[in-house]
Amino acid sequence: MTREESKKIVKELHEKYYGKKGAKSKVSKRRAENTRIAERIAPAFSEKSRNDLMLEAKAKGIKNFRILNKEELVKVLDSATTQEEQATIIKGAVERWKSGWSKNKVTNNKG
Repeated sequence: MTREESKKIVKELHEKYYGKKGAKSKVSKRRAENTRIAERIAPAFSEKSRNDLMLEAKAKGIKNFRILNKEELVKVLDSATTQEEQATIIKGAVERWKSGWSKNKVTNNKG
């Protein structure tokens, strides 16, 4: 194989994997795709974290806030939630937490 043949093969492989000259490489295409995906899902992650919600619950004096999941914390901290609804949510979370420490596990965690 001569030097020119090897250059031709390398050029064909380069065009196959990276496109023609002047075209963007696959790496930059992948980065652009990742950026589009990140922009699309960014609103879902712009909410407060569970840790921030736990700190708010602690400041409001809500008991057993550490065993609440994020969804329950959001409901408990919502200003439209009544005291009875808060108590029901917390009671359900406590029952779910306690069932994890015994032989008789709760299969239905509706609070």
